[in-house]
Amino acid sequence: MIFKQLSSLEKVFLEDDISNLKEKSKIKVLKGERFSYQIAFSGGEGQKTYMKYSLKSDLPCIVRRVENVPSSMPAYKDKADEFYIKTEPGLYPDLLSPMADNTFEVITNSSHALFVTVDVPKDVHAGTYDIEFVFSSEKKEYKKVFTVKVLDAVLSEQKTIYTQWFHADCIASYYNYEVFSEEHWAMIDKFMKKAAECG
Repeated sequence: MIFKQLSSLEKVFLEDDISNLKEKSKIKVLKGERFSYQIAFSGGEGQKTYMKYSLKSDLPCIVRRVENVPSSMPAYKDKADEFYIKTEPGLYPDLLSPMADNTFEVITNSSHALFVTVDVPKDVHAGTYDIEFVFSSEKKEYKKVFTVKVLDAVLSEQKTIYTQWFHADCIASYYNYEVFSEEHWAMIDKFMKKAAECG
Protein backbone atom coordinates (compact mmCIF):
# COMPACT_ATOMS: atom_id res chain seq x y z
CA MET A 1 0.00 0.00 0.00
CA ILE A 2 1.14 3.52 -0.80
CA PHE A 3 -0.39 6.69 0.64
CA LYS A 4 0.78 10.07 -0.64
CA GLN A 5 -0.40 13.61 0.11
CA LEU A 6 -0.83 15.75 -3.02
CA SER A 7 -1.93 19.17 -4.16
CA SER A 8 -5.68 19.59 -4.66
CA LEU A 9 -4.91 20.40 -8.31
CA GLU A 10 -3.35 17.00 -9.04
CA LYS A 11 -5.43 14.50 -11.05
CA VAL A 12 -5.05 10.93 -9.82
CA PHE A 13 -5.98 8.54 -12.62
CA LEU A 14 -6.72 4.85 -12.02
CA GLU A 15 -3.57 3.77 -13.87
CA ASP A 16 -1.19 6.29 -12.25
CA ASP A 17 1.91 5.19 -10.39
CA ILE A 18 1.51 7.58 -7.47
CA SER A 19 5.02 6.86 -6.21
CA ASN A 20 6.21 9.19 -9.01
CA LEU A 21 3.99 12.10 -7.92
CA LYS A 22 5.40 14.96 -5.84
CA GLU A 23 4.25 14.86 -2.24
CA LYS A 24 2.82 17.98 -0.56
CA SER A 25 2.77 17.91 3.21
CA LYS A 26 2.65 21.53 4.40
CA ILE A 27 1.00 24.86 3.66
CA LYS A 28 0.83 28.45 4.96
CA VAL A 29 -2.63 30.01 5.23
CA LEU A 30 -4.46 33.00 6.66
CA LYS A 31 -7.16 32.89 9.31
CA GLY A 32 -10.55 32.48 7.60
CA GLU A 33 -9.02 30.81 4.55
CA ARG A 34 -10.23 27.58 2.92
CA PHE A 35 -7.74 25.15 1.41
CA SER A 36 -7.79 21.58 0.13
CA TYR A 37 -5.36 18.77 -0.51
CA GLN A 38 -5.57 15.11 -1.49
CA ILE A 39 -4.41 11.83 -0.07
CA ALA A 40 -3.81 9.43 -2.94
CA PHE A 41 -3.60 5.70 -2.33
CA SER A 42 -2.91 2.57 -4.33
CA GLY A 43 -2.01 -1.03 -3.79
CA GLY A 44 -3.93 -3.30 -1.50
CA GLU A 45 -3.56 -6.66 0.16
CA GLY A 46 -5.67 -8.64 -2.28
CA GLN A 47 -8.29 -8.04 -4.94
CA LYS A 48 -10.17 -5.67 -2.66
CA THR A 49 -9.34 -4.22 0.75
CA TYR A 50 -11.46 -2.13 3.08
CA MET A 51 -9.62 0.45 5.13
CA LYS A 52 -10.70 2.84 7.85
CA TYR A 53 -9.24 6.20 8.70
CA SER A 54 -9.08 8.07 11.96
CA LEU A 55 -8.54 11.81 11.88
CA LYS A 56 -6.92 13.98 14.50
CA SER A 57 -7.01 17.73 13.87
CA ASP A 58 -7.71 20.98 15.70
CA LEU A 59 -8.88 22.46 12.38
CA PRO A 60 -12.29 21.46 10.92
CA CYS A 61 -11.86 19.01 8.02
CA ILE A 62 -14.28 17.56 5.46
CA VAL A 63 -13.18 14.31 3.78
CA ARG A 64 -14.65 13.22 0.44
CA ARG A 65 -13.86 10.45 -2.00
CA VAL A 66 -12.70 11.43 -5.51
CA GLU A 67 -14.86 9.40 -7.89
CA ASN A 68 -14.09 8.68 -11.53
CA VAL A 69 -16.59 9.72 -14.20
CA PRO A 70 -16.70 8.66 -17.86
CA SER A 71 -15.63 11.12 -20.53
CA SER A 72 -16.27 9.91 -24.06
CA MET A 73 -14.62 12.92 -25.73
CA PRO A 74 -12.32 14.97 -23.47
CA ALA A 75 -10.83 16.92 -26.39
CA TYR A 76 -10.82 17.42 -30.12
CA LYS A 77 -7.57 15.66 -31.03
CA ASP A 78 -6.82 18.02 -33.92
CA LYS A 79 -7.28 21.07 -31.63
CA ALA A 80 -5.67 19.78 -28.42
CA ASP A 81 -2.41 21.40 -27.37
CA GLU A 82 0.33 19.97 -25.15
CA PHE A 83 -1.34 21.35 -22.00
CA TYR A 84 -4.10 18.73 -21.97
CA ILE A 85 -3.48 16.08 -19.32
CA LYS A 86 -5.14 13.48 -21.55
CA THR A 87 -7.12 13.46 -24.78
CA GLU A 88 -8.32 9.84 -24.85
CA PRO A 89 -11.78 8.74 -23.73
CA GLY A 90 -11.84 7.05 -20.35
CA LEU A 91 -12.52 7.49 -16.66
CA TYR A 92 -11.50 10.85 -15.21
CA PRO A 93 -11.20 11.73 -11.50
CA ASP A 94 -13.67 14.54 -10.97
CA LEU A 95 -16.65 13.97 -8.65
CA LEU A 96 -16.18 14.71 -4.94
CA SER A 97 -18.46 12.24 -3.21
CA PRO A 98 -19.47 12.50 0.47
CA MET A 99 -18.48 9.49 2.55
CA ALA A 100 -21.09 7.77 4.70
CA ASP A 101 -18.44 6.87 7.28
CA ASN A 102 -14.68 6.59 7.63
CA THR A 103 -14.41 3.35 5.61
CA PHE A 104 -13.26 3.17 2.00
CA GLU A 105 -12.36 0.54 -0.56
CA VAL A 106 -8.89 -0.04 -1.99
CA ILE A 107 -8.73 -1.98 -5.25
CA THR A 108 -5.47 -3.66 -6.28
CA ASN A 109 -3.65 -2.22 -9.31
CA SER A 110 -5.48 1.10 -9.33
CA SER A 111 -4.98 4.52 -7.77
CA HIS A 112 -7.61 6.67 -6.06
CA ALA A 113 -7.74 9.69 -3.74
CA LEU A 114 -9.48 11.24 -0.78
CA PHE A 115 -10.09 15.01 -0.96
CA VAL A 116 -9.59 16.93 2.29
CA THR A 117 -11.07 20.43 2.64
CA VAL A 118 -10.17 22.62 5.61
CA ASP A 119 -11.96 25.83 6.65
CA VAL A 120 -9.57 27.69 8.93
CA PRO A 121 -11.62 29.59 11.54
CA LYS A 122 -11.12 33.36 11.70
CA ASP A 123 -10.65 33.22 15.45
CA VAL A 124 -8.03 30.45 15.51
CA HIS A 125 -4.69 31.26 17.16
CA ALA A 126 -1.78 31.80 14.80
CA GLY A 127 0.63 28.88 14.88
CA THR A 128 1.35 25.43 13.50
CA TYR A 129 -1.32 22.71 13.35
CA ASP A 130 -1.05 19.08 12.26
CA ILE A 131 -3.77 17.18 10.42
CA GLU A 132 -3.08 13.54 11.19
CA PHE A 133 -4.67 10.62 9.36
CA VAL A 134 -4.14 7.02 10.41
CA PHE A 135 -5.27 4.46 7.83
CA SER A 136 -5.78 0.91 9.03
CA SER A 137 -6.85 -2.48 7.71
CA GLU A 138 -6.96 -5.78 9.58
CA LYS A 139 -3.23 -6.25 8.93
CA LYS A 140 -1.49 -2.86 8.66
CA GLU A 141 -1.55 0.78 9.68
CA TYR A 142 -0.32 3.85 7.77
CA LYS A 143 0.07 7.40 9.04
CA LYS A 144 0.11 10.69 7.09
CA VAL A 145 0.59 14.15 8.65
CA PHE A 146 -0.15 17.45 6.90
CA THR A 147 1.28 20.55 8.60
CA VAL A 148 -0.61 23.86 8.45
CA LYS A 149 1.04 27.13 9.46
CA VAL A 150 -1.66 29.70 10.23
CA LEU A 151 -0.33 33.24 9.87
CA ASP A 152 -1.40 36.03 12.23
CA ALA A 153 -3.68 37.80 9.74
CA VAL A 154 -7.32 37.35 8.71
CA LEU A 155 -8.30 36.87 5.07
CA SER A 156 -10.31 39.93 4.03
CA GLU A 157 -13.94 39.56 2.98
CA GLN A 158 -14.22 38.60 -0.66
CA LYS A 159 -16.08 41.10 -2.82
CA THR A 160 -16.50 38.79 -5.81
CA ILE A 161 -19.37 36.55 -4.81
CA TYR A 162 -19.55 34.68 -8.12
CA THR A 163 -18.46 34.98 -11.72
CA GLN A 164 -20.60 34.35 -14.80
CA TRP A 165 -18.61 33.41 -17.85
CA PHE A 166 -19.82 34.75 -21.17
CA HIS A 167 -18.47 32.95 -24.23
CA ALA A 168 -18.92 35.39 -27.09
CA ASP A 169 -16.96 33.10 -29.42
CA CYS A 170 -19.60 30.39 -28.97
CA ILE A 171 -22.30 32.79 -30.20
CA ALA A 172 -20.25 33.44 -33.33
CA SER A 173 -19.74 29.69 -33.87
CA TYR A 174 -23.38 28.78 -33.28
CA TYR A 175 -24.87 31.48 -35.53
CA ASN A 176 -22.02 31.25 -38.04
CA TYR A 177 -21.11 34.93 -37.68
CA GLU A 178 -17.71 36.38 -38.31
CA VAL A 179 -16.19 37.14 -34.89
CA PHE A 180 -16.87 40.76 -33.84
CA SER A 181 -18.85 41.51 -37.01
CA GLU A 182 -21.91 43.81 -36.76
CA GLU A 183 -24.21 40.75 -36.61
CA HIS A 184 -22.08 39.21 -33.87
CA TRP A 185 -22.15 42.40 -31.74
CA ALA A 186 -25.93 42.67 -32.19
CA MET A 187 -26.40 39.08 -30.97
CA ILE A 188 -24.01 39.64 -28.03
CA ASP A 189 -26.16 42.64 -27.07
CA LYS A 190 -29.32 40.48 -27.13
CA PHE A 191 -27.69 37.81 -24.94
CA MET A 192 -26.38 40.37 -22.45
CA LYS A 193 -29.83 42.01 -22.13
CA LYS A 194 -31.46 38.61 -21.60
CA ALA A 195 -28.86 37.73 -18.94
CA ALA A 196 -29.55 41.04 -17.14
CA GLU A 197 -33.30 40.29 -17.12
CA CYS A 198 -32.64 36.90 -15.50
CA GLY A 199 -30.62 38.60 -12.76
